[in-house]
Amino acid sequence: MIRYDALNGATVCICASTRAGEHVLELERRLGLAGASVLAPVPHAGEISPLDCARLVALHLRKIEAADIVVVANVGGYTGPGTGQEIARAMRLGKTVMFLEDPAVLETAPEEYGGYVGRIRDLALRPADGLPGQLARGTVLHIRPVGGDGRAAWFRVADVHRFPGVLALAAAIDPARALPGTGTEELAQNLSTDYPGRDEQDYVALELEFLGEQGSGQPQPAEPHGPAVMLLARGREGAVALERDPCGTLSLPRTPVGPREQPFAAAVRHAQELFGTALGAERLLALDRDPDTASMQYLFDAGTVEPGQPAHALKTGSADGARLVFADPDKLHRLVTPRTARVIDTVLADVTGAVLLEHGYRVGRQPEWEWLASEQPPAGVPVTQAGVWAFDRDGRVVLQHRIERGGAFGLPAGSPEPEDRDWLCTAAREAFEESQILIDQRQARLIGFQVTYSDPRLPNGLAQARYVAPLLGYLPIAPDTDPKLTTARAPYRRYLCDIRHAARLLDWGPHAQAQTRAAEQAALELGLPADRPAAASYRDNGDPELADVSPTWDVLL
Repeated sequence: MIRYDALNGATVCICASTRAGEHVLELERRLGLAGASVLAPVPHAGEISPLDCARLVALHLRKIEAADIVVVANVGGYTGPGTGQEIARAMRLGKTVMFLEDPAVLETAPEEYGGYVGRIRDLALRPADGLPGQLARGTVLHIRPVGGDGRAAWFRVADVHRFPGVLALAAAIDPARALPGTGTEELAQNLSTDYPGRDEQDYVALELEFLGEQGSGQPQPAEPHGPAVMLLARGREGAVALERDPCGTLSLPRTPVGPREQPFAAAVRHAQELFGTALGAERLLALDRDPDTASMQYLFDAGTVEPGQPAHALKTGSADGARLVFADPDKLHRLVTPRTARVIDTVLADVTGAVLLEHGYRVGRQPEWEWLASEQPPAGVPVTQAGVWAFDRDGRVVLQHRIERGGAFGLPAGSPEPEDRDWLCTAAREAFEESQILIDQRQARLIGFQVTYSDPRLPNGLAQARYVAPLLGYLPIAPDTDPKLTTARAPYRRYLCDIRHAARLLDWGPHAQAQTRAAEQAALELGLPADRPAAASYRDNGDPELADVSPTWDVLL
């Protein structure tokens, strides 16, 4: 329901189907009386041209972007397809979404829930008496896993099909949609096993459209919002203390600065939490500013830490799941993200006073990259790398999560080889060798180049080609198969996510926004739902249909 007491001073956008017209006026009045600034749909009656309709849709999406809160006028529980798209856009932007009428609620097994949120369209099969009674076409359905792990997702019911028993259901639908790799008999047997003694009862097939998810069962890399403090603590032998976050990324111990809390007080608090000791004299080593978000990180000297002290032992736990680890300075570059490595290198080399950094670089020394939407690089600039934004059928891109290399995220990419016919071959080969994915080279599009002239080794500059391609298939993750590697590399995990989130994880700077916009547009033109992706998840296993074959990167499936 709408929490009117929380809307005073907020900008609220109303989303509603055309059949809710008169209710929208009353809702707008009540929101205004609650102190909200209201952005309502533009009313229209009678015939409207497709061009004008498109303009109004675009206008309302801009209103959603400008709003703090989105209120859905789901009168009678109904939302139209357009309203479903608006809810999906709001959730993708991280907006708070409220409903005039509470959505229907369905609890599922955790593994079943994971299947629902991993697709933008899915088919849910259940006995009719196991579903909320008010379900109908257009209903918003709130699905959450049994056990309450904090995850919850919203779906729009696109259609409802009813059948007199499990055999009638299994005979009427495509079993591959409900349970890939099965036939009609196997589907019926699975349903009988899942719901014993109910074969003769009425069954329902729900066509579900994924709208968005709140909470996540997958670890999300920390994205600082507002000021934070970091600690440089060292062992007796000079090893640097690193803290492991929930997704396995190692970094300097870090904590947000609380409301009305001074940075040094936050540093003292975190040192006590981690090491069980008070921080010594206030000594600021560095200020690291993110130019994109204007957020500031303060690095304080935490002095020498005794690895044997009880509080430290309590926080680290076992060696495998340790929250804190100590690393020799000469090995840090293999354990932490490049930004963290730059910060540590700077403060260890210059300890005479606080250093001002931007994104880990000394001010003015950060490499400048620019995005060039072109079919060719600038004249005379060599192409030293080619990479691919590989989109799955549910609108997500594949990132490499390099757990053994500081938890950094990367795009499948690499350097051209003499045998590569063109840059696309390079991108496809590297995606296969590094991430064990197959891309559709026939539909791949070159969207441009990221270019820099900041590398002193290449005074003429360098360019990196970027492609967009549909993803054809997965093999199980494995070490890089590049024969030129002299040492084994641990497999990269595959993380599938919204391309807007991918831009933040890659942390490439301002030019990445222009690049990801171009990639998203190219994906949409290829018919891939990049504007409404499924929920983020890891995909480390391979496709069952590829288990008995040995494809190469140049295969055409």
